[in-house]
Amino acid sequence: MKISNEELETLLQNKVAEERKITVEIIQLLEEVSRRRIYLERGYGSLIEYCIKKLGYSESAAYRRIAAMRVAKEIPQVTEAISDGRLNLANVAQAHTFFRKEEKQRKEKGTEIYSVPEKMEILQNLERKTTREAEKVLLELSPNTLPDEKVRLLDAKHTQVNLVLDEELMTKLQEIRDLISHKNPHPSYAELITIMAELSLEKLRSKRMASLKTQSNTGAGVAAQEALTSDVAAREDLACNIVQQKNPASRVAVRENLASDLASQESSASGVSTRENLSSKVGSQKKIACCIANQLGTAPKSETMAEAKRSRYIPAAVRRRVWLRSLGQCCYRDPLSGQKCSSKFQLQIEHRHPWAKGGDHRIENLEILCSAHNHLRAVQQFGERNWASLEN
Repeated sequence: MKISNEELETLLQNKVAEERKITVEIIQLLEEVSRRRIYLERGYGSLIEYCIKKLGYSESAAYRRIAAMRVAKEIPQVTEAISDGRLNLANVAQAHTFFRKEEKQRKEKGTEIYSVPEKMEILQNLERKTTREAEKVLLELSPNTLPDEKVRLLDAKHTQVNLVLDEELMTKLQEIRDLISHKNPHPSYAELITIMAELSLEKLRSKRMASLKTQSNTGAGVAAQEALTSDVAAREDLACNIVQQKNPASRVAVRENLASDLASQESSASGVSTRENLSSKVGSQKKIACCIANQLGTAPKSETMAEAKRSRYIPAAVRRRVWLRSLGQCCYRDPLSGQKCSSKFQLQIEHRHPWAKGGDHRIENLEILCSAHNHLRAVQQFGERNWASLEN
């Protein structure tokens, strides 16, 4: 490169300034991707997973940009400070972690959380600071703030985890050590966690299988109880959806009527057998929903009565087959790229053709979704505002 030292330095400074501006643009684009939930549509369970697997960032680089995005969403002035070099991504990410921890601790103590002006002042104190200097500033503000948990891959088979345990948890770990001392008198923490993980997984897996078997093998009494729980919800949804079409303000009243009816049945059922009592309650909820629909004139009586016979209860045998088919993973797949989510976090059985729109419990109409993709599917099918009203 045949340029002078001065020209080289000027060129470098210009490129760094361009890089900062591009970084701000990336942060703003990530916010739009997050707002539109594009990462979910593309088959990723979280924005950070999208940044790592789709955009090719390292975990730390992805976290810093997402942290800066979240701080900038609350304090837009941050983007200007990043663009002109007063703040770097590492310090903004530190501030984001600090604000999150402080908010959690202050809520637990019942004290006021940091206001936006206070956060802006803290960020100003981090300007043109090194990472270590910024860490010192934050520690002086809250000496009791515990360090973050850190996970670092050592090799293909080993991961290093740094975390802080409180006294109560340490006491529990020591008790577990004592209980297993006849098998392993001096286990390392890694060995201790392995033992606890094996015991927990065995118990949780057995509990899940027992739950599925119970649903399919129990007698009429338990089946009726399950039918009651699901049917009351179905009746309430049916009534509320019908009323909502006519008069949205009536939704709360419908819920109160259903709850009142159920309570009165429970108080007057002392002389009735369990099976008869449950059957009576289910039948009553069906009648309430049908009467409301017919009084409003929103549907023919025969059509509404047929709707009232539907139950949200999914047979245990069907649930088992759906779980086995999905291999215990989210089944969402991006229709454009074919990217599959495969998340195992907060899995739920959902209807491809919505239950509220006439969907049934056939296996081909059921799928396993993680909570994030279940939310996305609901928004796609019902719209953001309608889904929010159903959630509330």
